[in-house]
Amino acid sequence: MSEKLTLFERLWLMIRAGNRVAVEFPFGERYIGQASGTVPHGFGIYKYSSGKTYRGEFEQGKPCGMGTMTLSDGSVCKGEWKDGRQNGKMICKNADGSEYRGMMKDGKRCGRGVYSGPDGKFYDGEWRSDLPHGRGKMVFIDGDRFEGEFVLGSASGKGVMTDRFGSRYEGIWRDGKKNGSFTKTAVTGKVTYEQYVEDSLVGKSRESLKKD
Repeated sequence: MSEKLTLFERLWLMIRAGNRVAVEFPFGERYIGQASGTVPHGFGIYKYSSGKTYRGEFEQGKPCGMGTMTLSDGSVCKGEWKDGRQNGKMICKNADGSEYRGMMKDGKRCGRGVYSGPDGKFYDGEWRSDLPHGRGKMVFIDGDRFEGEFVLGSASGKGVMTDRFGSRYEGIWRDGKKNGSFTKTAVTGKVTYEQYVEDSLVGKSRESLKKD
């Protein structure tokens, strides 16, 4: 007569076919695919207790290689994984309608990438620690556009801002604010040389009509 299995043993019951297994882990997590013993290793599908599902390559129990993670809210992130996190080129489409296509490191946007949001916000450029960092182009919700240098999410360094009315400001930015000498070119072609401190206009110099 066979021995009665414990609850723990039943939860770890495996159905083997070559090196493929079907495993039900404690807390309702499930895995079907290639494994090394009881550890996901190779290609498989893992459903987590949080409701998210990963389909793709594993290495020693963690997503590693090409794969797709689908969250319980419908958000999907597809691309390269390492040690269980996004590392490499990714395409992430979120439930709120936003989308990111580009490089990631340790689960954060890092390197070249493009973000677009449902509210009209857009960024194409360099990232670091999940924030715009380096050279890039951004379109803000109100329609203003900035092209230039970013530091951890804010315009900092040389850049050009074109506001929603068509006026163009070229100069030095710090923490998202105009600081120093700026050249303003209006939609009429008139050029004004202005001085700013923390985004406040403190002085103007000569004006000229822009030549064709």
